[in-house]
Amino acid sequence: MCEAPDIPGPFDNLWNDAVGVTAAKNEAKEAAKEQERLNQIAEQRNAEIEANRLEQIRIANAATAAQQEAAAAGSAAIQEVQQQAETAFVVGGSANAAEISERNAAISAANSAATTSQGILSKQKKKKKGLRISPKDAYAKGEGSAGTTSASLKIGSQGVAAGTGTNLPV
Repeated sequence: MCEAPDIPGPFDNLWNDAVGVTAAKNEAKEAAKEQERLNQIAEQRNAEIEANRLEQIRIANAATAAQQEAAAAGSAAIQEVQQQAETAFVVGGSANAAEISERNAAISAANSAATTSQGILSKQKKKKKGLRISPKDAYAKGEGSAGTTSASLKIGSQGVAAGTGTNLPV
């Protein structure tokens, strides 16, 4: 191909038009304009994305704050109910006081009955295990025959009883 003449002027423009330099320059200018337009659109969309991200963070923070407020309100309500229950238990309403008085009376009556039973049982004579009445004592009291006489013998910690074996110190 021929080289472009170094002479400026109309011939140079005709030469550039013929060879396609002018068309390439125009295409490059159009491509640069299109790229600039695309860059502006990209910047706008990036700004929208950033705004949406910031809005999402704001909404998440607001939701977290609302949840924390709801939890605090729920906790306060629970504490108030517990406080009221404790106050009602300590002070007692008319129905609660009647129930408590009735329960205390029942406990007192049971305690009195148990004390009376223990007093009666402690006054009774108890037979000693392992020792039987001798025939001489039995005839003296008028009870008749005493049957057999026996006594249990314990040596140290050894004794005769059902379910026990020898327990001698070695």
